[in-house]
Amino acid sequence: MGQINSRNLSSGLYTEATKRAKDGVISTQDHAQLAKMASKDGTNADERKFLNGLKGQNNVNTLKEAKSEPTVINFSVPETPGSKLLAAGATPKAVKNYESMSPALQEKFNGVQKGSTAKSDLLQLLDKGTLTKKDSGGNTILENIYRMKTGPDKPGVNGPGLADDAIKVINNRKNISQGAHGTCGAASLENVMIGKDPAEVTRIVKGLAADGKVTTRGGHVMNAGTGSLNWHKGSGGTETRSDFDIIFQSATMRSVALVGGDMDALGGLADYNVNKDNGGASAVSTGDSAADPLHLTRMAEHITGKDYDQDHLLGTYSEMVTHANAGKEPIALFNAGGGSMHYVTVKSVSNGTVHYYDTAKGNQNSRNSASMSVADFKSKLLGTITVD
Repeated sequence: MGQINSRNLSSGLYTEATKRAKDGVISTQDHAQLAKMASKDGTNADERKFLNGLKGQNNVNTLKEAKSEPTVINFSVPETPGSKLLAAGATPKAVKNYESMSPALQEKFNGVQKGSTAKSDLLQLLDKGTLTKKDSGGNTILENIYRMKTGPDKPGVNGPGLADDAIKVINNRKNISQGAHGTCGAASLENVMIGKDPAEVTRIVKGLAADGKVTTRGGHVMNAGTGSLNWHKGSGGTETRSDFDIIFQSATMRSVALVGGDMDALGGLADYNVNKDNGGASAVSTGDSAADPLHLTRMAEHITGKDYDQDHLLGTYSEMVTHANAGKEPIALFNAGGGSMHYVTVKSVSNGTVHYYDTAKGNQNSRNSASMSVADFKSKLLGTITVD
């Protein structure tokens, strides 16, 4: 708040404020009457600083103990939710977005922020306005993250950890990884959908954590993959994925697995089990690895609630280029050699190079900067899926 020149205050404003502060309280009614007094000739900068200062108890106490009107009034900055956010590193835009929230949403934000290990990411999402995006049920991302954190969730779920994972993934898709598992299709779908509709993906993960199942926009019931709700980063000493990744990818794989997925004509015969997914051929044969491209396309349709035309379903290379350079980020399936297939998310095609996001890479930079020559990519491409 700093220094205020008392000569710039309306006549009698300081005296009246001192009088009202004698009981140690400037009530809402007192403040309104003082503001009315100051506004007779328009409220200047020093008057605004003075009135705002009266919202802080330390400044009220200063007036209460004052013996005479000073030339310079030294008011401390009152601690407000906005000032706390600024002190924590929030931008003025983030503070404005916070202040535009309803009191109920502000309370949930405070609850999510308290004790979080993802505070910096949370403040960035607040700045972007992402937290108030709504899912298909009308709930905001913030409400769903709060629900993750506070529960009740299914046994094995680490609610606070899952909430922090959600914040980090939504703020930066480079965090999405498949680890040492055959979930490239599910991870690529997660990557694309976080970019297009983070609120809906958050709703899905929240529902899986809370109830073990969730219904998509298109009416498909996604069931949590066996073992996924209590399988955490570090499980078995090799898991590098976040809980958010594990839960979404496992539920997706349970639906779209190449062998026995829930969407298969013989679905349910081989429910995906995260404990058995080592990405190898034996895991594929038991329904514990590898996604069927047709089922993955149907899953995309179910999540978005849309039907995709032919060029979005196992599209050609030229269709992939058109979609990629239009910013649609098609999922490409190519022959990875040794009888295996791999899904990646194509970002652009330029200067003879296909640039894509590869969730199988070991770190953020390598996942985000993967590339292949057009000639090699075309020779390996099996088809593409474009989610609009």
